[in-house]
Amino acid sequence: MTKKEFQQAEGNAVDILKESLISFKELADKEGFELLIVFFPMKKEINNESFEYNHILYDFALENDINSLDLLQYFLTIGNINSKNSSDYYWKKDGHHNSTGYKKYAEGVYWKLVQDSLIKN
Repeated sequence: MTKKEFQQAEGNAVDILKESLISFKELADKEGFELLIVFFPMKKEINNESFEYNHILYDFALENDINSLDLLQYFLTIGNINSKNSSDYYWKKDGHHNSTGYKKYAEGVYWKLVQDSLIKN
């Protein structure tokens, strides 16, 4: 794949994901449930303190009034996960969370639900 082809495919993928976010919001509005989209960081993104792609979708969600959680910012500011300790929260082989990482993930979602008054603390 050439660089131009990659950029085109990347743009198409982002457009499809944006359409999916709008579809989820429309479904939530139609069916009367609260929607929360969680943008989840990979270890590399924590170490760089920046999403590679999700910032585009997170900004799009905010612009379209789609309730979202930037779990990267939660991890960095509230969850105390950073480049010095990120290895404690992810498996070395596949980059997925280990049990400690999933606990932090759940704490972040719980925090957002409380912030939005969707559940009581």
